[in-house]
Amino acid sequence: MTCNPKWDEVMENLQPGQTPEFRPDLVARVFHIKLKELLNDICKRHILGTPVANVYVIEFQKRGLPHVHILLILKVDCKPKDPERVNKLVSAEIPDIEICPRLHAIVTRHMIHGPCGEDNLHSPCMANRKCTKKFPKQFHDETVIEGKSYPLYRRRNTGEITINNKKIDNRWVVPYNPALSLTYNCHLNVEGMIVLILQFVRRLLHHDEIKTYMDSRYVSAPEGAWRLFGFDMHAQSHSVCRLAVHLPGKHSISFNPDNIAAACQKNEEGLTTLTGWFHLNGITSAENQCLYADTPKHFVWDKQARKWKARQRGGEKTIGRMYSVSIASDPERYYLRLLLLHIKGATSFEDLRTIDGIICETFREAAERMGLLANDATWDNTLADAVLSSMPTQLRQLFAIICVFGSPPNVDQLWDKYKEYLYEDYSRHANHNSECEQCENLALRDIQDTLITHRKQCEDFGLRTPPANIPCNVEDYFDAIAEEELGAKMVESLNRAQKASFDQILDAMADETLQSRCFFLDGPGGSGKTYLYRTLLSTVRGQYEIALPVASTGIAANLLQGGRTYHSQFELPLNLDESSTSNMRLTSKEADANCPARSIWPAGFDNGGTGRIW
Repeated sequence: MTCNPKWDEVMENLQPGQTPEFRPDLVARVFHIKLKELLNDICKRHILGTPVANVYVIEFQKRGLPHVHILLILKVDCKPKDPERVNKLVSAEIPDIEICPRLHAIVTRHMIHGPCGEDNLHSPCMANRKCTKKFPKQFHDETVIEGKSYPLYRRRNTGEITINNKKIDNRWVVPYNPALSLTYNCHLNVEGMIVLILQFVRRLLHHDEIKTYMDSRYVSAPEGAWRLFGFDMHAQSHSVCRLAVHLPGKHSISFNPDNIAAACQKNEEGLTTLTGWFHLNGITSAENQCLYADTPKHFVWDKQARKWKARQRGGEKTIGRMYSVSIASDPERYYLRLLLLHIKGATSFEDLRTIDGIICETFREAAERMGLLANDATWDNTLADAVLSSMPTQLRQLFAIICVFGSPPNVDQLWDKYKEYLYEDYSRHANHNSECEQCENLALRDIQDTLITHRKQCEDFGLRTPPANIPCNVEDYFDAIAEEELGAKMVESLNRAQKASFDQILDAMADETLQSRCFFLDGPGGSGKTYLYRTLLSTVRGQYEIALPVASTGIAANLLQGGRTYHSQFELPLNLDESSTSNMRLTSKEADANCPARSIWPAGFDNGGTGRIW
């Protein structure tokens, strides 16, 4: 839900001559009241169904207006699993102005996307000349639910209306709930599935300078008022209790370096959540004992007394979550965690290793005696648990380690089941679909890199071998057909000097016998250098090759599709001197992709006034 600055509660309280931007305090207070009422409608009045959990976060637009993202998890019997139920909750059509005039006015004012596409190529939703939100949608006579994606909402072809001199039909409607839209009179998007975008920064120096600039910290007046009033920036219905997993005598402790003795005494007297669970099982009857992960539902961890106490209330809103453990770096602790998932009532580490009256030497041996390592279920459970908290890069490493050390019999089935999580960070591009070969290739490439360190390859486990020399990032993939068409149009509009440079550079790219293929392009501002760069990029990409444009500044890089600064592309420190070196490893895939000696990896430099092209 996004704040509507024209709400009656805002407009009626403005002084003569004031507009909403003069009263950020009023905007913040009214939105906070509306948010509380919306949460009451959802969580107490169950207007969308009965939720079992929810979480929300407040954000502020660049122009200052607040909006909230709310994630709801409904009870199983309330989840919309059929088109009829979806149609009752979500609409993606323009209401009939004769039957619902007020709803028609709200939807046409707040729930129409765009304009974008050919009507507005500079719209924020546009990337590579396409709408990232995939508008306009297709017409559908009925709602269709397909797999794990958004439903294809009903969008019947009921004719067009004119808004701001533009013809609009149901293909441009943002999905909404009629009851909520009528109640709150603002942009209120309701969807049947949410997509969380997670980004993982591998190195501090490997950053996107342009995005860093655009996301620079800026507190608008409404956000300042929101924080001054002490309103919550986020909230959630459930709390998570983190549970320690450590080997005997290898738990972590915090201490003051100036008082080591107190830390040692605290270590001797105190318990961790795990050893506290052992102690709890020793004084609790067998019928009241539970798994380690379920303990927070029935007991509260007292941090001061360092022990578990019986819970009085709130157990249904608490989730116990053990810290994840890598089987590659800490296998024995991994098997300890595996046993904790299946054994109730253990009173010590030794008791945990006792299976059928036999005390095992290691936790791995105990897991084997219990039959926990006998089939694919162990690795299935491992991956299912890891996807809850691990980044895609970590999941790919884990998957490779499982292949090497776990030797599951059906690796291809595990891949098919979890591949969406394994390439999730690569899937955030406009042309992605459930069978996206680009994303699969990138994920398999990373898995193969880990397997190679153990002298294995994807084909050894029945996985498809990724193609050689594929790009490092999904951003380097482009629609070759669209780029070829765009490049051909741009070539036709080149002037004589641009065309001469264009032909000379392309000829040099094709002639590997030339000793030097570095060009210096010079010209005053506005003479068309950037246009020539774009023409070269589209032409090269249209030939199913990969072009990596590199610039000295973020502003210049922003002018080129897929452009990056040389600090980011070549992993160079921000402050360069004669002793500076790249942080890129010579044997890494990034180094291979950036090798200028290969004609299929052209790179460009532009500092805004002159340019160099490899």
